Amino acid sequence: ELTMYKDIFVKMDPSGLGVVSASQARNVLERSQLSVEDLSEIWDLADSGARGELSLGEFICAMALVGGRRRGMELPEVVPPELVEYTNESPEPDARSAGAAGAPQDAVGGASPVQSPALPPPGPEELD
Repeated sequence: ELTMYKDIFVKMDPSGLGVVSASQARNVLERSQLSVEDLSEIWDLADSGARGELSLGEFICAMALVGGRRRGMELPEVVPPELVEYTNESPEPDARSAGAAGAPQDAVGGASPVQSPALPPPGPEELD
């Protein structure tokens, strides 16, 4: 799954900036057919810096949370320890995450970028 998530991210970031916008991420996340409420919570957890965009690690975190939710898992209140490294959060802030550690905040003015009805899930052909 990790390789697939990286491949999707790279396709959304052809210029290699290392981030994808909220609208780019929304287009992929909505294909999960999760509720807007679930996707909003996932966004808030994954966008650890509350910048309104996702780094590769944050995107991986979001996709892992989507996958878990689709398998029936409840969404956590905080990023699970196994995903913290992807969001650049850590219990002890380091040089990379000093400004991003702590509780996630809403991404854009208190609202999630997920606002429209869900789209069909991506098929394998969309990943090529």
